[in-house]
Amino acid sequence: MKAKHYILIIFFLTIIVIGIYIYTQQDEKSSTITKTGEVYVFGNEPFTELGLKVEDEKTYCLIGPLKDELWSFQNTILMVEGNIIEEYSCGLEGKTINVTSYEIK
Repeated sequence: MKAKHYILIIFFLTIIVIGIYIYTQQDEKSSTITKTGEVYVFGNEPFTELGLKVEDEKTYCLIGPLKDELWSFQNTILMVEGNIIEEYSCGLEGKTINVTSYEIK
């Protein structure tokens, strides 16, 4: 009987730990950031990407539903807002931003 109780306790503790881990991962992914910098294109055809160079010389890759609109703002200072996407790398050392809004500065 005690073995069953220990197994149930271990099972429920495992479920709780997994739930906490998933919750914290979703919280980090859903946090939004705002960066201001110059929009530029990098890479070679046909593999060009859109980037944002900020004041501290960091670069971010820009992706998302607004990416097509952002191509027309090359060499323009923009403030972009979005989520950091860890799973996507576009060849830059910086992170990738899934742009949800932008403003011309």
